[in-house]
Amino acid sequence: MSYKSKIFIKENSSELKKILSTVTILVQKQKKGLLNFIKYAGLKQESLALKTGVSPRTYTRWLKVYQEKGIDELIKIPVKGRPPSVIPTAVHAELSLRVNDSLNSFKGYNEVEEWIK
Repeated sequence: MSYKSKIFIKENSSELKKILSTVTILVQKQKKGLLNFIKYAGLKQESLALKTGVSPRTYTRWLKVYQEKGIDELIKIPVKGRPPSVIPTAVHAELSLRVNDSLNSFKGYNEVEEWIK
């Protein structure tokens, strides 16, 4: 069963339009369009999900994020991929020099670990 959205949208229409004009990624546009539909159409959740081109479950998750963390978190695209290196760039550069130095090379992993500390 589909219910009307019972969520308060803090941003007014001009704020939503301004945010929408700066967005280029489709998912972000869908999320903002969703907020506009809620605010001005009073549609049921299932209708809103269909109009924005997402599943009702996705719509529900987006609403939860908006309610808990606000619009900035809603439109944020999560960064995927490998996390950055734990070793700072400067230390990594010096480590590379030391590893490639034939006269003053490390004797094993434990020595490298101690050197980094």
